[in-house]
Amino acid sequence: MAQSQRCAAHQALAEALERRRSADAGTRTIGLARHFLEAAPSLGIERAVPFVVAAAERAIELQAHDQAVQLLERALGLVDLAGDDGATRIDLLLALGGACMRAGDGVRGTAACVQAAKLARGLGDSERLARAALAYGERFTFAALDGTLIALLQEALEACGTGATGLRARLLARLSAALQPAADPTVPMGLAREAIALAREVGDPATRLGVLMAAGSALAYFGDPAERLAIDGELAEIAQVLGDRIAEARALVRIVFDQLERGDMHGADAAIDAHASVVEALRMPSIRSAAALWGRLLCEARPARSRLVRG
Repeated sequence: MAQSQRCAAHQALAEALERRRSADAGTRTIGLARHFLEAAPSLGIERAVPFVVAAAERAIELQAHDQAVQLLERALGLVDLAGDDGATRIDLLLALGGACMRAGDGVRGTAACVQAAKLARGLGDSERLARAALAYGERFTFAALDGTLIALLQEALEACGTGATGLRARLLARLSAALQPAADPTVPMGLAREAIALAREVGDPATRLGVLMAAGSALAYFGDPAERLAIDGELAEIAQVLGDRIAEARALVRIVFDQLERGDMHGADAAIDAHASVVEALRMPSIRSAAALWGRLLCEARPARSRLVRG
């Protein structure tokens, strides 16, 4: 069969599947991505990109990180053949960066984000530049400053202006976390509080979730535990409403330590139990294993905490 005929056949299959709303959403998305990719030599890559990104996200949810990376790399290969260095390539690079980082390949993931930022900068696309900075920032490094991340976030903030937007709130929050530990921790703490106030003004739940998660990192170890408890409690509530179990589990971990610092042993115990229930529902072995480890350590400390409460 000639390439043009193969492309036409895959296009017909993709369009038929697109009309078939009754199909399983995950299976349908993966099928659409594959057929539109096969049709791309004649149809163009643009129509495939949203389905490729969605299929990669679905693969990540199923812990099939290698499949997500392969799908995105194939799409990028077609973009390379077309000589496209525009928005399509940036979007695929950002998706690839996220997929690599979730697969544990932080070096490759951040490299894809840096490349996306360079292209966005060349296009004068401030929104995609901001997305590239935030995607790079998905890789957290404990107690270490990443100069590239800080520079990207500062550049993106300058490019996006001073308006009250969710994107600005997320950039401020991630910058606040990226600057810690600082010689003067009150500076990033101020940025964190500014980001939280802006996110509440914007009101979008997804924005508030991302901001509270990042800003909470800037306040950890430095902020008053009562202030942190209010923020982390809000984070847990929003995560529960949005169905984001991973964010909810992380919020509950923070609440445990907030309560311990406040001396509320019963509150810490309640957070430990809530965290165990949330993690049990996750189909992510790596998170469940890590949670089980620290959960056992905290549970073993319960007798000592009980003795403290009894005095």
